[in-house]
Amino acid sequence: MSSITKACTKCKNEKDISFFGMDRGRIKSKCKQCASAYSGEWGKRNPERKRATNKASAERNIENVREARRKWRIKNLQKTASLQQARNSRKKGLQSGFSSSDWEDILSYFCGKCAYCGGGEKMTQDHFVSVLNGGGYIKGNIVPACGVCNSSKGSKDVFLWLCNRNGQDTGTEIYNKIRCYIDKC
Repeated sequence: MSSITKACTKCKNEKDISFFGMDRGRIKSKCKQCASAYSGEWGKRNPERKRATNKASAERNIENVREARRKWRIKNLQKTASLQQARNSRKKGLQSGFSSSDWEDILSYFCGKCAYCGGGEKMTQDHFVSVLNGGGYIKGNIVPACGVCNSSKGSKDVFLWLCNRNGQDTGTEIYNKIRCYIDKC
């Protein structure tokens, strides 16, 4: 089986035509690798034009862009939630700087279980000090919580909520364990 080759006008190397892109039914003159490098260099030299070109392309292909974003959000639910929480914190003038690796650290510290009840169902990110009470979206204010605990706690004071739910001694013990983690951050 013979393959068709072409010489790249940039690097001058003879390559199989599969290494070249197509433009309106014609094989491009630069190989994909050289074209990509050129595009990156051009974008660095012309940031405003690059931004305008990308914007115009997105506007022409708005439905494709929306579909790609929708698929990304579905594929990256945790990241999407984190980005939305960070945005909400910034809008309210609160601290924001929580990352995916911070979440992994917190889950590891609490052994992937709810910080409040020790349950192991799907964890959500709960603000130890609620956003309503000025708690930011930062590592020192996020703990893993099951959906039941997160909904039940709401914007209540954590210590009072834990004591009402578990009794004074157990509530204080759970609170101190969480405080110990938060004070390390």
